[in-house]
Amino acid sequence: MYSIQEVKLFRNKYGKKRLILDTNLFLLVFSGLCDKTKIHESYATKKYCDKDYEILLDVIRYFDAEFVVTPHVLAEISNLSRQAKNISDRKQWYYFNLMVEKLKQCKEETLELNDILAFETKLLIQFGVTDLSLIEIARSRDAVVITADIPLAQLAHSKMVPCIQFETLRTQELLPL
Repeated sequence: MYSIQEVKLFRNKYGKKRLILDTNLFLLVFSGLCDKTKIHESYATKKYCDKDYEILLDVIRYFDAEFVVTPHVLAEISNLSRQAKNISDRKQWYYFNLMVEKLKQCKEETLELNDILAFETKLLIQFGVTDLSLIEIARSRDAVVITADIPLAQLAHSKMVPCIQFETLRTQELLPL
């Protein structure tokens, strides 16, 4: 994806499918909901800014669809969120409560252990269980992946899984006209 206009075309082609965000983009959403001016201060979202948050929200709005979360992404979200430094207990409490409320609105999808163990060892080493599960769930549950991970996006495309590569989109959107 290279522009918001192309996201619209993508949505028109694939419809309002379910959405699967990778871990860092879920964290970007949660951080932005808490305080978008502090997005760059978090370890997991330090490469993003409030404009990236707005771009991601624009992309999400075009789909107006159900969010899917996997247990693997949920574990990564929890672990990375707990690594926050220099944050007051009150803000951390607020962040986790907000995260829990938003995650309650998601549909959890899982893979059976045997399905995970059936992944090619080469791919497991290269991508890990979380990313491979995202691709397989998107493929089997008719969902669109939104990721900031370029290799993951390339894998999704090679597996014929609809995928929006956020890094390319945000770079294009942040360039001066």
